[in-house]
Amino acid sequence: MEGSNLRDVVDKEAVMEMGKAAGIGLAGGSVWATASVLGATYIGIEQALEKYRRKKDFVNGSVAGFAAGATAMGFAAGSFRTGLRSGCALALTVALLHVTGMKDDEEEHH
Repeated sequence: MEGSNLRDVVDKEAVMEMGKAAGIGLAGGSVWATASVLGATYIGIEQALEKYRRKKDFVNGSVAGFAAGATAMGFAAGSFRTGLRSGCALALTVALLHVTGMKDDEEEHH
């Protein structure tokens, strides 16, 4: 995608939904804040990758899972090692859900 930038990849509606989710979680306290950041990061990155790669497959979910786990859990624990482990665990979980058919690539994000 020559000449493109990140603004072309990120859908404005997805950004608004992520902001709402994060805001609700932050208002609810630290556990809910971590969960909302985890979910918002996952959805945002997965949708951006789908748009950028023009594919719906397990790679999008796995990369989003790693980024979300590493970001939310690493930040919450204040540890790089915890972030790395959490990212790997979430990426593996998403990949297994895809492989076993428990997560459908045709799902619509709401």
